[in-house]
Amino acid sequence: MFSSELRSIIATLSRTTRIIWIALMASIALYVVVAFVVVKEPRASDSGSLGMPLAAIAMATAGASLALRHGSLSDAALVRALAKPLPEGQVYAVKARGLPAAERRLLAAAVHMQTALIPCLALNEAIAIFGLVLAFQSGRPEMSLPFAAAALALDVLLAPDIEKKAEALWVHAQCEPGA
Repeated sequence: MFSSELRSIIATLSRTTRIIWIALMASIALYVVVAFVVVKEPRASDSGSLGMPLAAIAMATAGASLALRHGSLSDAALVRALAKPLPEGQVYAVKARGLPAAERRLLAAAVHMQTALIPCLALNEAIAIFGLVLAFQSGRPEMSLPFAAAALALDVLLAPDIEKKAEALWVHAQCEPGA
């Protein structure tokens, strides 16, 4: 097991990540509320509707989020992150100075998890924003619902559990990089 000092640092990182995750999920729900409060009456249908283009962009964005998740947060990617040092000057690099090498590697992977998660969450939020745009454009607030549901489902798939993953990575962190 790793030290209580590292455990505390990772717990703080994990808590911060969960707060970001919850806040971004709440913002998705708020987009739906805004759509239903602001949009009052349907607009006349026109041939230049944004429905299909926004749906296509949302699907591409979902694909990008899933690809980024797979490329950055898979077990293999996390093991690779163990070999990357923490950038100098970063608050976690300062906290890691007194830690043994294996614990510094594990902290680097934990920071990588948070760093990789945030763009995935931003892409998911963008999907909900596409739905909000469509609700405004069409005058139909219910058009935002499938976009928000997809964004929330993708966020649930990303539920951060840095502490649990750090425990699982500990065995790999104790090995020298490239071994």
